[in-house]
Amino acid sequence: MARLKEKVIEGLLMTAGMITILATLGIIWILFSGSYGFFKEVPIRDFLTDTQ
Repeated sequence: MARLKEKVIEGLLMTAGMITILATLGIIWILFSGSYGFFKEVPIRDFLTDTQ
């Protein structure tokens, strides 16, 4: 019985870890895909050094 309980907890922790990794990758994807269009029109050098 204790072994089954450990396996269930292990599965839940693995699932939570995978959800966390997927959420992080999704956030990174959204940030990069949104900024790609911006930096296609504005060079990164101008963005970082321009004073306008």
